[in-house]
Amino acid sequence: MLERRTARRYPVTALVQYRWKATLPPLESGEGRTQGISTNGVFVVGDAQPPLGAYVYIELFRHDRINELRIWLRGEGVVVRVDSEGRPDRGFAASLRTVSINSTQLQ
Repeated sequence: MLERRTARRYPVTALVQYRWKATLPPLESGEGRTQGISTNGVFVVGDAQPPLGAYVYIELFRHDRINELRIWLRGEGVVVRVDSEGRPDRGFAASLRTVSINSTQLQ
């Protein structure tokens, strides 16, 4: 199988919430966890899969020093792969076009 990734992938697991534009308002949404992230994308295993080509809004969460859940990364991008047929770890890959990191959560 040909490797198409252009950026190094890191096996980071974080809680994630995501939304995407459906045919009609309101936005569709889902929750899950990351299975891996890179400098230009993320793979999410979750309870709902956006369709291929959908524009997604993603927020990754982690626990802070007092164990409260905080947003530490936000991103927007396009769904480039959907794995949903008969898999227990169904999910999707998104190529992120914009990323914002909350650096106070990285301490």
